[in-house]
Formats: sequence, structure tokens, C-alpha cells
Amino acid sequence: VHALPQQAFVCRCDREVVILDVRRDRYLAVDAIRHAGLAALVQDWPACNDDSGSVDAMPTLSLAQSLMSLGVLTQAPQAGKSASPLRAVLGRYECNQASHARARTFFEVLTATVTASLILRWLPFEQVVARVSRRHKHPHAPSSTGELCDLVGQFQYAHSWLFSSVRRCLHESLALLEFLARHRHYPRWIFGVHTAPFAAH
Repeated sequence: VHALPQQAFVCRCDREVVILDVRRDRYLAVDAIRHAGLAALVQDWPACNDDSGSVDAMPTLSLAQSLMSLGVLTQAPQAGKSASPLRAVLGRYECNQASHARARTFFEVLTATVTASLILRWLPFEQVVARVSRRHKHPHAPSSTGELCDLVGQFQYAHSWLFSSVRRCLHESLALLEFLARHRHYPRWIFGVHTAPFAAH
């Protein structure tokens, strides 16, 4: 039985299973229908019950070996983890941009954004993700939707004055995490993807 290594994350997107390898900072996609046989080899692999696709001529075992050579599967289940995609519950809250911000907020946003730039430049992406994940174990402020929305609105206002966010969603979201951590809030960092054409956000 194969398993997912700790540095890999999967999600099911339409007819494909998309794998994020944070160690190599890249995405891989597997046709979930043509390679449905992986469910018999990989622990909790996202199963596909759609019989409309054709079976791939490439043996499932060979595909698993190829994924192992790429480092996104392991034959050591005790060192790996389940391939079952994580379930993300997304809140439906409107956090409107604030109309002003205090000088202290500008300083905090500037510091958080510069910190995010340095982290992304000097740390391997795997360590960046681990840094964010470790914070979930820290003591945190009581959850308050109103307070969080206010902080996000303040961040958006100050950030829009200080920096451009065009096509910089990775950097800006990490900067927001750094800013919120200063207020002892540690939200989950969620990567979303879609295929045909492929894009991540």
C-alpha cells in the first residue's frame, strides 16, 4: 500500500486529481477516470466512480512507480499520510475594505509584507508552509468574525496604499497571515485550483 508523503497535498478537481508538492513547489495532475486503479494502491486515494472514461493502457503500478520517482508517493505508510483530500469549510463573510487605518496598522502591514517577501525569497516553500502550519498549535485569540473582518479590512486598506497586489496572491495572502499572527489569529492557508486551463490561487 502506498501513501502520500508529508510534503504532498491532493484535491479532486473535475475529472483530475491535482497534487501540490510543496517540497518542489509544483503541481501535478492525474486523470482520475483513466487512472481510477490508483484507489487500490494508494491509501484513501480520491476514488472515481465515473465509468465514462477509457482505461489507460499504462499499468496502474507503473504510474504509481512514476509518482514515487517524483516524490509524491511513498511505500512507507507509517512515514506518510492519507491521500484523502482535506475538507475546507469556507465562511461566507463580507470583509469590506476599511475607509481608513491607523499609523500603527500601516507599520504592521508594512512589516508583515516585507516579512512575507523575505520568507518567500529565502526559505524553501516547504518550510514556508510548515511555518504557517505550526502556528495552529500556538495559543490564539478567541474567534470573532467581527474582529477578523475588521482586521482584514484594515489590512486591505493599508496594503492598497503601500503595495500593488496584481498577480501576487501568494505573497499577499502570506502577508495577511503574518499580519493576523501579530493579533494572535491563525487562519488556515487554502490553495485552490481549477483545470482546463490550469490555474492556482
